[in-house]
Amino acid sequence: MNKKLWFFMLIVLAFSSLALAIEGTVMIFPDLVISTPERYDTQNDFPLPQLADRDLVTTWTFKWDFDSYPCDWDQDGIGSWIKVETLSGLEIRSLEIVNGYAKMWPIRYEQNNAVMSLIVEESSGNKQVVYFDDDCQEFQDFKLKKPSTWVKLTIDDVRYGNRYNDTCIGEMAVYDVNGNDLVTKWPYYVFTHRERERLWEVRDLSLTTHYTAEISGINWAVVSGNAELVAFYGDQGAEVYDVKKAVAKKLWSGKKVTEAKFDGRKLVALVDGTEQTESF
Repeated sequence: MNKKLWFFMLIVLAFSSLALAIEGTVMIFPDLVISTPERYDTQNDFPLPQLADRDLVTTWTFKWDFDSYPCDWDQDGIGSWIKVETLSGLEIRSLEIVNGYAKMWPIRYEQNNAVMSLIVEESSGNKQVVYFDDDCQEFQDFKLKKPSTWVKLTIDDVRYGNRYNDTCIGEMAVYDVNGNDLVTKWPYYVFTHRERERLWEVRDLSLTTHYTAEISGINWAVVSGNAELVAFYGDQGAEVYDVKKAVAKKLWSGKKVTEAKFDGRKLVALVDGTEQTESF
């Protein structure tokens, strides 16, 4: 196995535990993963992708099926979290958040819960509490104590709405050490949700679903560097979707694919323990 492939495999192995025990809802970009334990089995018109669609008309709203699943947070979302992590080791420097439900300001904002503080944990080992202005429709920014490869944002306190008990965060931007927004850098990503009959979808930042994976037993997905190719893989082979051409190709049917990574337009994978490649 060559050095480049070893590098790819090390990246994938770093996320193998997440891939094997995936739960909640997850957005997978070429070099960014945004996740929350929020379960999508129940009806939710305000899912995770609305946190990063750059549209103030939409919002992410904490939802949880308390009747079906035990948890460590309350009905207001206090104790629940959003995690942001890079796949390559690229470091995150700062984040920006539009707090609450900014649509029809200030009516909708005041009707719904808004986050007053977040506990920010960093891969660097640092930890801080970030507080938000309760009268602001714009992005509010905060820097990490030290550049980090992952950040976990835990809801610490909320301001209650005067009509609805929904805790909202309107938008989130994630910046690396060079000031690049790691969300808008790529046009396409994978959104995976539901606990039963989990769906794996290719979406764009406008929330449009371009493709839904068809193979079963998917454990994880990878997105090419330009976000134009997406590979889903798991116990029943792999499936690659070309966003620009709007075509899909199934590979290694019935075989176990445990690792995969794009090298340009070539997919490098471990299939039943043997390295295989496919070009697109």
